[in-house]
Amino acid sequence: MSSKSGDSMKESVVYIATDRLYAGRLRIHGGYNYMPSMEKMASHGTVYTNATATAGSTLMTHSSEWTGKYTAELHEGVPFEERDYLNFLPEQETVFHDFIKMGYNVYIVLVENKAQGPTKTKGKITAFAPGYDSFRPAWNLWPSEAKVVKMPGMDMKGGEKIRRKEQIMKIADLVEESEKEGKPAFVFLKCHGYNKTEYRSEYLRYAGQQRVTDDDLYNCEIDEALGELLDHFGYPGNSEAPTIWFASDHGSWAGESFRNHYGYHLDQEIVHVPVICSRGGGKVVDSVFSMKEIRRMLTGDSPNMTERYIFAETLYPGQVTGTPDNGILSTAKIMVRLNRYKYIYSLHGKEGDGEPTEELYDLAYDPREKFNLAEAFVRIHKDVARPAEGGVPFHHVSSRINTNTKKATRPEILPKKSGELEFVNTLQLSGWHEIHSILEKLRMEAKNYWTRTGRGGYFHF
Repeated sequence: MSSKSGDSMKESVVYIATDRLYAGRLRIHGGYNYMPSMEKMASHGTVYTNATATAGSTLMTHSSEWTGKYTAELHEGVPFEERDYLNFLPEQETVFHDFIKMGYNVYIVLVENKAQGPTKTKGKITAFAPGYDSFRPAWNLWPSEAKVVKMPGMDMKGGEKIRRKEQIMKIADLVEESEKEGKPAFVFLKCHGYNKTEYRSEYLRYAGQQRVTDDDLYNCEIDEALGELLDHFGYPGNSEAPTIWFASDHGSWAGESFRNHYGYHLDQEIVHVPVICSRGGGKVVDSVFSMKEIRRMLTGDSPNMTERYIFAETLYPGQVTGTPDNGILSTAKIMVRLNRYKYIYSLHGKEGDGEPTEELYDLAYDPREKFNLAEAFVRIHKDVARPAEGGVPFHHVSSRINTNTKKATRPEILPKKSGELEFVNTLQLSGWHEIHSILEKLRMEAKNYWTRTGRGGYFHF
C-alpha cells in the first residue's frame, strides 16, 4: 500500500458485500460458523448486532442501501401496476454520487456473467441469472464517473472461473492506484454466492461447523480472502489502512426452517444480516436499524438508528407477470419491525400458495420465530401453549404475561374458545391484551406503508 500524499487526504473506504449470509450463523452472533477474519474485524472494529435487510433479494437490498430509501420508495409517484422492476430504476442520488462529490475515485467491482439468462416462464422474464447482468436494473443508480470493474466470472454454462481471493485482492490494487493519484478510493465489491464444486471441500477444515452448506463454504472462502486483504493493509496496526465494511445483502437458510429458497421470505434467517466495520476498537451496537442507513453510515452522515418502525418487503418479477418462479407462486410480503416485535403480512400466504396470512413474533423470547402470536388469536390457546403439542410455555411469549409457569399452562385458565380474548377470573393474562394492541399497531403501519408507496390495494386485512 502506498502512503497517503499529505495529511489532508481522506482515508479510503471499502464496502464488501457478500451474498446469502445470515448473521445468526456467525460465532460473533452466537452461531456456529468459524470466520476468523470477520471475528478479527469485529474484535478491533464495530459489530452491528441488529442490522435488518430491506428485502429478501439482491437487487432490492442493494438499491435500498445505495439510495438510503426503502425499495418501494424508489418508484414513488409511479402506479404499482405500471412499475418496471425488470429494467431501469428512476434516476436518483446514491452513495456513489456522495463519494464522487467528496473527491473520491469510485470503483464498482462486479463479476461478469456470461451464463444463460435471464430465466423466462411462458415467454416472460421471471428471474435473472446471477452475476454482473443481474445488476442491470440498477445501472441507472451509478453515475457515469464511477469506474465499473468487471472481473471474469461465469462461463456460458454457469461454471465459475474466479476465486474469491482474486476478486477481493483487486481492492488493494484499486486503493493503491487511487491514492497514487492523490485521491482516496471508495470501492464497492459484490461477491455472488456461487462456487465451483471443486473449491468447496478445502473449506471443510473450518472448525465448529455443525452443518455445512454451499453458502457456508462460499463465505468461508470469502473470509479467507478477507483475511489476506486485512493483512495486506497491515490491519489493525496501520492507521492509514482503509476503513473496511463487511456485510451481506440478505441471508439464507441452512436447514433452520427446512427451506432452500430465500427471495420470497422475510424470516430472521433472511433479513438479519451481519454488518462489521474495521474501525471502532471492539464496539458493539445493538440498535435495531434498517440497512437503508448504510449510505449514511459509509459517508459519515448521521444514520437513523432510532427509527420507530422499520420495513422490509419482497417483490419478484413473477408478482408483476403473475407467473410462477422456481415452482413457487411469487409472493408479495411486507415486514414491520418495532423493537423486539416483528410483523409479517404475506399477500399470497406464508409459502406463496394461499390466502393472506399474518405473523407476529416477540424476538426477545422467540428469536427463532417458532411461535406465531398473530395465529394465537385465531387458534385454541391450549394447542399453542403446551410444549407437548408443538407450542411453547406462556412465559416464553412475553415477559409481561405471567411468571408462574405451572399455573400459566393449566388448561382451565386458558381461553375458552378460538379467537376470544376472554380469560377465566382465576388469572389475568394482561400480556395478551398488550400483544394484541401491538399486532393492531403493526398491521396498521404495514397498511399505511403500502398505501403511501402505491401498494395499498394489495393489503387485504
